[in-house]
Amino acid sequence: MGLLLDITQFFGRFHPLIVHLPIGFLLLVAVLEIAAWRKKLDVSFSVEYGLLLSGISGVLACVFGWLLASDGGYQETNLALHRWLGITTTALAFVLYWMRRHPTLASGVVYRFSFAVLILSVSAAGHFGGTLTHGSTYLIEHAPAPLQH
Repeated sequence: MGLLLDITQFFGRFHPLIVHLPIGFLLLVAVLEIAAWRKKLDVSFSVEYGLLLSGISGVLACVFGWLLASDGGYQETNLALHRWLGITTTALAFVLYWMRRHPTLASGVVYRFSFAVLILSVSAAGHFGGTLTHGSTYLIEHAPAPLQH
């Protein structure tokens, strides 16, 4: 059992590295989508594959995160929120990829709303992940006094 635990922990420690892939792909997709909505550009190919790569790398991040969490030592509520928001983000990336593959779905308000939920989901997942690793006061501990409350 010791070797299995060591291997699990070894691979789990790659989660912080891997988790930045879906975040980066989603940020790129967001920039492309905003540019397309404002300038009427055709970025369908890039957005589709950016979403697909977000989903695939999100699955890897979820697996490696699950391995890392198996070591314990994390605040359970924040861990659960981080875990389920990461899974939600990954699932939404695949749903949006599927919607993008069907142009009538990708042009409507449902797609835009779903995309906004995806961005909120990845942001919240990142927030709770940061809270797990750096603590709940990390962002504000050196802020000016009025912002620390």
